[in-house]
Amino acid sequence: ASDELLGDFYGTYPWPWQPTTFTYVDDPRLEAAMLNQDIGDWDHRRLPANPAVWVAGCGTNQALHTALKFPLGAVTGSDVSTPSLDLARANAAKLGLTNVTLKQESINQVEYYEQFDYVISTGVIHHNADPKVTLEKLARALKPGGVLELMVYNRFHRILNTAFQKAVRIFGEQQEARGFETDFKLARTLANHFPVRNQMAAMLADTRNVADAEFADLLINPLEHSFTVESLEALAASCGLEILMPCISTFAKFTSPSIDWNMRFENRELQSAYDSMPD
Repeated sequence: ASDELLGDFYGTYPWPWQPTTFTYVDDPRLEAAMLNQDIGDWDHRRLPANPAVWVAGCGTNQALHTALKFPLGAVTGSDVSTPSLDLARANAAKLGLTNVTLKQESINQVEYYEQFDYVISTGVIHHNADPKVTLEKLARALKPGGVLELMVYNRFHRILNTAFQKAVRIFGEQQEARGFETDFKLARTLANHFPVRNQMAAMLADTRNVADAEFADLLINPLEHSFTVESLEALAASCGLEILMPCISTFAKFTSPSIDWNMRFENRELQSAYDSMPD
C-alpha cells in the first residue's frame, strides 16, 4: 500500500526538479578513484573503475548523473513513479547514455542479492512504511565489502516540517474531497497566510517561491520517518551494515555550497574539546 501511495505522490509531483545541465568529467576513472579515497582506500581496491551501481529510488535524474560519473560502469535506476522514469528516459536518450537501465519497481519487492559494488539511496527509505525492511533490501543487494551511500532525514531538522504536515492534515479533515492536489492547495494557502511570527513562519517564508514538486516534498509528503545519529546507527547495525563515515549529499552541496561537516569555534577551548572527540 505504501508503494502505491508513494507512486501516486511522486507521479503527481515528480522529484527532483529537472536540471538545466548534466556534467561529466573527461577521465572515466576519476569518480571511482575519488570515492575510494574518500573512504580511505588509497589502493583503489574497494570500488572498481567499472562498478555495478544501483540507484535505489532514482527519481527523475539521479541515475543519469550517476551514469555520467561512472561511464565505465553499469547503472541500474529503480523508482515507483512512472512520470519520474519517463522524464529520466527522455533525458537519457538526449544524452545518449548507454550505461544506464531504468526500471519501474519497488525497492521493497526486488530480489537483488550481492549484485552491486555501490548502492545509492538518498531520501528514500524514510518514505517507506518500515525503513528497516527497505534498508535490508539495500544491504542484501550489496556485494561483500560494497559501499552504500544513504541519506535519511535528521529528526531535529524535520521538527517544523512534521508539525506543518500534521497541521495540513488537521485542516484537511474539514475538506469534503481529499487528495494530494487538495492538500497541496491547502498547504500553499496556509504557508502564504501563516498568522504567527515564529520559527515556523520563517521556514514557510523560504518556501513561497520554490517549485511545486519541492514544496510538496517538503510539506505534504504522505509518509515520512526521521532519525537521530543513534537511531540510524542502530538501524544500520540491525541490517548488517556499519556506518563508515559521514558525507555531504549532492543535494546538500547544491543548496549550501559552503556546508562543512566539521564545526569551527572562535573559542580555542571549545575548538580543542571538539577536535579531541572521536568520530
